[in-house]
Amino acid sequence: MPRTLDMTEGNILKQLLQVALPLIVCDFIQQLYNTIDAFILAQYATADSFAALGIAETFVNLFTFILIGVCIGTSVILAAEYGARHYVFFRQEMFISTCFGVGITAFLAIFGYIFLKPSLVALSTPDALLPLTIKYLQIYLIGLIFTFLYNYGVSVLRSVGNTKTSAIILFFSLFLKCGFSYFFIVFRNFGIAGAAYGTICTQAFATCIFLFYLKKMLPQLIFTRADMVWNKELVHETISYSVMTALQQSSLYIGKILVQNAVNGLGTAVIAGFAAATRLESFINILGNSGSAAISTFVAQNRGAQKFDRAFHGFYKGALMLCIFGQALAGLLYVCADKGLVFFLGNEAASISAGVNYLHAVCPLYVLSYVGSSCVGLFRGFGFMRVVFWGTSLQIATRAILANLYASQYGLPAIGYATLFGWLLIVLYQAFMYYKNFK
Repeated sequence: MPRTLDMTEGNILKQLLQVALPLIVCDFIQQLYNTIDAFILAQYATADSFAALGIAETFVNLFTFILIGVCIGTSVILAAEYGARHYVFFRQEMFISTCFGVGITAFLAIFGYIFLKPSLVALSTPDALLPLTIKYLQIYLIGLIFTFLYNYGVSVLRSVGNTKTSAIILFFSLFLKCGFSYFFIVFRNFGIAGAAYGTICTQAFATCIFLFYLKKMLPQLIFTRADMVWNKELVHETISYSVMTALQQSSLYIGKILVQNAVNGLGTAVIAGFAAATRLESFINILGNSGSAAISTFVAQNRGAQKFDRAFHGFYKGALMLCIFGQALAGLLYVCADKGLVFFLGNEAASISAGVNYLHAVCPLYVLSYVGSSCVGLFRGFGFMRVVFWGTSLQIATRAILANLYASQYGLPAIGYATLFGWLLIVLYQAFMYYKNFK
């Protein structure tokens, strides 16, 4: 197994697939990983615990994706330095970005713990679900550092074209998560708190495995004392890229929190239906996320090597594949929506009906999401982080406003149509910025 992949030479399509396929596997395993708690709670805990987990995961995603944003911004810099063969700068960037990421993680954990309850109350969380949601999130924040370290390791390997190792480690983590969650939820009868404990323990083990692999198999990528240099140019790039990407990722999930606010006013049955529907939806988002990451890595490496024509050819081919296969998956989810929802909701007819209504609204034009994801990969690879941020902000603002205006009247279909309109606007904005910057 190659430990790195130079994407500046060779067959473009083959290299995109070499990076993207392990990422798809990795993201698929990640979704299974994220689903374990929901499945076990659905079988062995109350409906309130399942609904509370759906609300809690909105905040979990916010914290996680802020940290992922920091890692993504870093990976663009690392990929460019790797493509340019600047290995000393590569290790210096690892030192700088590690320090930056740990600092951000500590701030988020403290800030989140202090303002957790007021935030949940402000977002109209039902009184019956509030204590359960707080309990889960308080425990989760304790292990937030492991969330950062794991995702940072993934980003480092992704920047050098090694995505297979991440998939292998995550596959192993899947079994750990099953064991830990079952132990804490079922045998210890901790309920939703057990789900949080299981997550912390699994991420801690995965982090240790990841760091061990990097040290033993890729020591040339690990910074040493000699690399602990505050390179002003790299510090500036790290702050600029990571902050903008973190803002982009956080704005996306702030939008989801605002959408969740609209859903919370529709009752527990609808909340559970939406939680299950978005969990199924996350599986078809795998292609978008993985494809965008593969395009970004390819473009960044070739930008670093000054091979701009090759960078654009990679973008065109990657986007075409992503849109074709992505919409096919969305069509399959449209047809099988009710069967998928039963897996989480059992015979809860009201919740299943609500979830089906949402998925039937959003799935027919999911290709808009894949077009947007492809363009995000292109702009990130070229370092246009502000374009990505403003496009995402436009999308989520549109979705949040329309959802809160019409959800009370039209239910979850209004959420779906608001999502589609947001995707349409970001695609139009990206098309404008493409011709402005590249044509």
